[in-house]
Amino acid sequence: MKILLLYDRNATQDEGVNWLSLLLNSISSKHDVQSVLLDKRRIKPCIGCFGCWTKTPGRCVLSDQANDISQVFMQADAVIILTKMTYGGYSSDVKAFLDRAICNLSPFFTMIRGEMHHKKRYESYPDLIALAYGDPSKEEQETFARLVERNALNLHSKRSLALMLGKGRDTNRAFSILNYFLGGGRS
Repeated sequence: MKILLLYDRNATQDEGVNWLSLLLNSISSKHDVQSVLLDKRRIKPCIGCFGCWTKTPGRCVLSDQANDISQVFMQADAVIILTKMTYGGYSSDVKAFLDRAICNLSPFFTMIRGEMHHKKRYESYPDLIALAYGDPSKEEQETFARLVERNALNLHSKRSLALMLGKGRDTNRAFSILNYFLGGGRS
């Protein structure tokens, strides 16, 4: 399985924990994993020009690392996002990229489960997995799980998974669930 692992700047040193290293060591060696550091300082903010839909379909008109990541994103079987949870959401590094990933969708709309969403631009989309670390409240964890589920729906992912890492949580169990999911199981 081709996996794109996107991680934020805090993932290698969050309160003395290297979440990236722990995650990479836990993923089965049978997967082809490409890791990419997301840094909002190197990703320009989306300017809402719709150029990725009209001028350069499928590619943002801004020139930076987000275009290269978007291309790899669509070639992956699964995308794993490793992020510090911020108020029930992604870190600003991750959000900066996800805002720019809109180029992977069509500007046209369709109904999915009674809701309006962008149509697919491509035939297939990767599974979406998000692992959040930190010390969030129960409400923040619920918000995060719902956010990942909604992002997966918007990105036309067939499967999604949200896992929490950090204080008082069984990290080994979370990584076991992740590997089961990557092996084709449902969470």
